[in-house]
Amino acid sequence: TGVLNAAFVCVDGVFNSELMAPYDVLQHSVFRDPVNYVRCFIVTPDGRPFETFEGIAVTPDFSFENAPDVDILVIPSTETSMTDDLHNEDYIDWIDRAANKADWVITVCDGAFALAAMVGVAYLFRNGQEKRNPQAASGSVLPGLEMLDDVMYKSIALGFAFFTVATILG
Repeated sequence: TGVLNAAFVCVDGVFNSELMAPYDVLQHSVFRDPVNYVRCFIVTPDGRPFETFEGIAVTPDFSFENAPDVDILVIPSTETSMTDDLHNEDYIDWIDRAANKADWVITVCDGAFALAAMVGVAYLFRNGQEKRNPQAASGSVLPGLEMLDDVMYKSIALGFAFFTVATILG
């Protein structure tokens, strides 16, 4: 109940449809219920304007430093989702922090792979905790290994499913 914050994390090269379509659907919730709706905003690493893959200039609402708490994290894919984004530590770290606080994480197409990478890092960290001190690991803020493995598997499966559909449709 109340207003939910939906952050769309973006970098240069984000695909228009993967940013605009879910943004449009969530943003229109205000017309159904002006008290309980989704407040959409765009977050980038530095808060400066960026350009979509198709060439549209977009001005974000927030940077990683000043973004409000997130209830819904949306990760649209970019032209570099399978390459540079996975090696961008600031990007992955922010997604990790935001996803841990969010109630829902939505990935669109290749964005699923960024989520899977973040969950994979969490899995390795949790696994190391359990090996070093099994008793201390029970108080960890991270979910259990089984849940992390399940989320990672589903993210990759979903990413491949959407990637396949996108490839077929051109």
